Amino acid sequence: SRVFPLLDAENVVREIVIVHEDITLHKKSEERFDVFVENANEAILVVQDGRLKFFNQNALEIAGYSAPGDFAGRFFEDFVHPDDRPELSERHRRRMRGESVPSFYQARIIHKDGHVVWLQINAIRSEWQGRPSSLAFLYDISPQKAAEQELAHSEVRFRTLFDSAGDSIFIHDERGCILEANRSVCEHLGCQREQIIGRNVMDIGIRREVPAVTLDKAPVPGWPGVIESSYIRRDGVVVPVEINVSPIEFNGRPAFLNVCRDITERKHVQSLLAQARDDWEMTFDSIDQAITVHDMNFQVIRANKAAAELFGFQWEEIAQKKCYHLLHGTDFPPADCPCSQVMQTGVTVDLERFDARFGKSFHFKALPRFSRQGDLIGTIHVISDITAKKAADEEQRVLQAQFIQAQKMESIGRLAGCVAHDFNNLLTVILGNTGLVLEDLPPGASRDDLLQVHEAGNRAVELVRQLLAFSRKQVLDIRPVDVGRVVADMSKMLSRMIGEEIELALKIDPNIGNIMADPGQLEQVLMNLAVNARDAMPCGGNLIIEVVRICIGDGELNGNGLLPGNYAMLLVRDTGSGIPDEMQSRIFEPFFTTKETGKGTGLGLATVYGIVKQHQGMISVHSEPGQGTTFKVYFPVVRNEIVGDIPMEATEKSRPGTETVLVVEDQEDIRRLVVRLLKPLGYTLLEAADGVEALKLSRHYPGRIDLLLTDVIMPKMNGKILQDRIRASRPDIKTIFMTGNLDEAMAVLNDEETGASLLQKPMGLKRLVKTVRVVLDG
Repeated sequence: SRVFPLLDAENVVREIVIVHEDITLHKKSEERFDVFVENANEAILVVQDGRLKFFNQNALEIAGYSAPGDFAGRFFEDFVHPDDRPELSERHRRRMRGESVPSFYQARIIHKDGHVVWLQINAIRSEWQGRPSSLAFLYDISPQKAAEQELAHSEVRFRTLFDSAGDSIFIHDERGCILEANRSVCEHLGCQREQIIGRNVMDIGIRREVPAVTLDKAPVPGWPGVIESSYIRRDGVVVPVEINVSPIEFNGRPAFLNVCRDITERKHVQSLLAQARDDWEMTFDSIDQAITVHDMNFQVIRANKAAAELFGFQWEEIAQKKCYHLLHGTDFPPADCPCSQVMQTGVTVDLERFDARFGKSFHFKALPRFSRQGDLIGTIHVISDITAKKAADEEQRVLQAQFIQAQKMESIGRLAGCVAHDFNNLLTVILGNTGLVLEDLPPGASRDDLLQVHEAGNRAVELVRQLLAFSRKQVLDIRPVDVGRVVADMSKMLSRMIGEEIELALKIDPNIGNIMADPGQLEQVLMNLAVNARDAMPCGGNLIIEVVRICIGDGELNGNGLLPGNYAMLLVRDTGSGIPDEMQSRIFEPFFTTKETGKGTGLGLATVYGIVKQHQGMISVHSEPGQGTTFKVYFPVVRNEIVGDIPMEATEKSRPGTETVLVVEDQEDIRRLVVRLLKPLGYTLLEAADGVEALKLSRHYPGRIDLLLTDVIMPKMNGKILQDRIRASRPDIKTIFMTGNLDEAMAVLNDEETGASLLQKPMGLKRLVKTVRVVLDG
């Protein structure tokens, strides 16, 4: 009901009008509204003139209140977050003015306990009790806001990590279209993020060498999650990368996350490691020694090329064998297995062994193999072929023995040469003077006695010749000689000399060629060797003499000092008693003999040795007790066209002389003897005791001097200097050097071209006269 007063002109109530309206339907409508509002999920309120006119229970609860009195009539702005009040108030005023304002918006209110509540607000202009108002529906979106904030924080964190990662990271969909990329990708490709997003992987320089299945499907079994690829940097350099590809969901769509790591340094290190491995393998395989590596079960786990070649297997075959199969040819480790010893002791083992399988000698070195932690994990075998080394050691031993022998022989030879020199001077006087006396002495007892003296002197000359032959200090009559012919010519004499109990057998190669030798010295070698063989066979036997041509190549017989080339080999073999091993190193020593006292001088083989050496040859001996002895003598062969020297001994009878001869000799007895020998032949003789006296005589002698006959070794001035100085004023003068010591003479003459002849003491009358005549006539 509604009551309305009726007033008169004086505003006095005259009547009251009561209007009754049936509101049954309205009440029912309000009841339905209240039920709807209170049961609505949203908070509902009505704001009029800025105050709360109506609100439901959800509105109270959303703000943290329970009693309507705490809420009714209060200004709505009292509950709004201070930061949101200005915008919210402005929206309400505009809405009340009828302006178009967005209905939906978000704002914050302050909960009764002080925390912030986020609301989704749907506000419209309405009327409340006939007046304009705002009807608002409020939704508590605090959980969504918290999730959004967390998502935003997560996005920030993701973006921070995404962009700060050192690796290049990008996401693409199933078609290869890039959905996201971090800063590293942009920096490496030299472009902005916006220029990459939406483009295909293949279009931006990233090489995706991945099976196509990865671009449109999730990985399948066997599909590589990590691949190696590359991309082209903005400076054009191709950068190798390792890409870890993972299927993900991005923005609700299937995609692939690609984490690309620059592996340039790794590739470089891998390349260095590969090169180091190749270098190691090349070095390992280039080592001459055979090397095998084994584990603790004797299994071969590595072998180099030399090992494969030595054992005759491929590497795959060696890897299937045990070390004792290879090294010992057994099915189990032998008792002295070096590998077993190393495994037991951890100490290196060295040993030498001859392997009959290969016919070679080997040096085995077994070494322990330790882990980085110091644990014994196997062994290493280093196998060296020492066959050549042992041969070289033996050769060295022989060379050393030869060197010692040569030093010994050289020392004895020098002594022999010095003794021979003194004997030569004495024998020159003895034989010269006895020869002169014998020329004038009539037959009789005195002549016979002097003749024995002269013959004894000749025997002494032969002894001196043997000493000189041993010491290689005699003058030789060198000429081309056929060794086979010399042996054949001496065969009859040798047969008579060795006797009927010994059978002589000759084997001569007719195509040997010539050697440069003194025929008499060569005969002496053959004779001495034959005599030595005869004495070794007192009860008879066989003497075999062979002459063959052999060719010595590089490395052959090099331990004996022979140069490569062709040689005539004289072989003398007997079937006698042989020579004991301990004596073989001394058989060429002078005065050493195995014969009884008085049955040998000990100069036979020493003379042979000296003659052979003076002919640039070599002699070797092989003998075993009871098996006989074999001597091999090597002489270098010369071309057939070489012509020998004309012998100094002239065959024709020397004619009388008319020339002037200057005799220079510091030994007065020899000087007088020479003058006595030459003067009866018509020569004019001038005498000088040394070089200084000879120079003075030459300067003051007015006539021609045709021949200088001088000793080589003299006080004050040697014969060579004397010759040179006399030739300065008498260039046509001829020279004969006399010497009793060939080595000293040759040291003075120094092998130079002197234009002179050499006459070795002692010289008899005939040799002296003929030499003088040959030189003057030459």
